[in-house]
Amino acid sequence: MISKRKKAVAISSFLVLCLAMGFVFFLQKKTNKKDIPVSYMSACWAIDITNLNQVVGYADQVFIGYVNNQTGTDYSFAAPLTMYDVTVISNIKGDAPIGETVTVAKDGGLSKDGSVYILYENDSLLEVGQYYAFCTNSTPEGYYLACGPTTTKSISLSSSNNASLAKVRKAAKKSSANFASTVLSDDIVKELEQSDVYTEYQHAFEHELPNPFRH
Repeated sequence: MISKRKKAVAISSFLVLCLAMGFVFFLQKKTNKKDIPVSYMSACWAIDITNLNQVVGYADQVFIGYVNNQTGTDYSFAAPLTMYDVTVISNIKGDAPIGETVTVAKDGGLSKDGSVYILYENDSLLEVGQYYAFCTNSTPEGYYLACGPTTTKSISLSSSNNASLAKVRKAAKKSSANFASTVLSDDIVKELEQSDVYTEYQHAFEHELPNPFRH
């Protein structure tokens, strides 16, 4: 069993990665559809964030999930953390509970005063009602932390399964039981596991590079 001290060191290392081990600064501002400007942070990452083999090797969990809703924003750190309820669909690495809802924190989000979105370069927040591949790390607080543009990637469905996805959203409003059965339907799960994104992350797992901060 990992001691609390070791666990704290592990999460501290991950937050160091997220805070770029040295400097983070804001770049150009853009405007989103709601006319709220977006400030992009540039970072000097502790690992090669563009190398998916390293990103997957660093992660505790790699899985496919469905974003149910956004539940809030945590302002405990230098940048906001946007919190989501995510249903776990399929595991590539780790033991995220399939069919259950976990809390995923995505690094970045709306500032505390609501005046600007703060994101890393080439990154974006999650869209509710979409499927994603996730690379996350466990935290002492119990949520899964995704930090950086390659830790989440959306998966598009075929037109027929997009119709099923519409049913997912409708089912979610009526019954959590209906929702769970629809979001985990065989046709959708099969397509997700045959998608290019799933194959990309599965391949990265098969060729993952060791986490340099894990002892």
